[in-house]
Amino acid sequence: MKSLLQQRVRQFLVHSFLYYHLGDSVISDTQYDRICQELRALLQQHPQLEVPYRDLTEQALGTEASGYTIRKFPPPL
Repeated sequence: MKSLLQQRVRQFLVHSFLYYHLGDSVISDTQYDRICQELRALLQQHPQLEVPYRDLTEQALGTEASGYTIRKFPPPL
């Protein structure tokens, strides 16, 4: 489970950076939304797991518009 959670965190961060900072997207909005939904559920279901960038990821996940946005990426550390 931890490896899946880590994979989703990496996917979320990479695709968010590509889209919001470079203006590029290599996946569809639907795929991005699925990653966000799964990541959000995994973070809620497994609060005990140590995951790199957990705070950053939880802070960045929003619930506006079509489901998920990056309010300010990357959030201040």
